[in-house]
Amino acid sequence: GNRPRKKLTVKATPLSAVFDALNSLKVAPLLDGFRGGASVEKSNVVSAILQVAQYAENNADRLVELDVNPLMLTPQGPVAADALMVYRR
Repeated sequence: GNRPRKKLTVKATPLSAVFDALNSLKVAPLLDGFRGGASVEKSNVVSAILQVAQYAENNADRLVELDVNPLMLTPQGPVAADALMVYRR
């Protein structure tokens, strides 16, 4: 039918809030290197998160769901191993 649709609103998030959220994760200490392994460049992770958020905001009128899982964090940068995007018809 012609039911009204909810509009998704994505608000701009300050960069520092994204870094704070990343650093609050239980796995955050692993990003600094694990057992002598390479550390992850957190600014690259934050950039990937913000790019996904920007995509969601730019497509809010038609995007129903967006899921990136897992986002693998490598020394070379983040890699989305799998992603699901569902759009309105």
